[in-house]
Amino acid sequence: MLSPKKPLCLVSLFLACSLSGFSQNDRRMHEIAVSKLSDWKNPLTSLAHIGKPKIDSTKVFARDEKVTIYFSPVLSYYPFREDNSALFTESLKQALMAFLLMS
Repeated sequence: MLSPKKPLCLVSLFLACSLSGFSQNDRRMHEIAVSKLSDWKNPLTSLAHIGKPKIDSTKVFARDEKVTIYFSPVLSYYPFREDNSALFTESLKQALMAFLLMS
């Protein structure tokens, strides 16, 4: 008879093996996204006196086709309005365009 720990170990091992393929793809996509975003410039030059927002980190979920971009805390001081938000988002989309076409 199997002890309760053995099936749990087998399931954990199976999950770890099956997720390794996704992590390699995510890692590759992450490297591509970071390289595309390295040349990104803040389009809101009129708000530059508040501070210069920089991309802090990115997280790519290739399986979900999702990219999450984290910025430095300076961005929280920007007074975003509808037009500013659209311009900011569009600039990020343009920086990632080649990346978006790949996925």
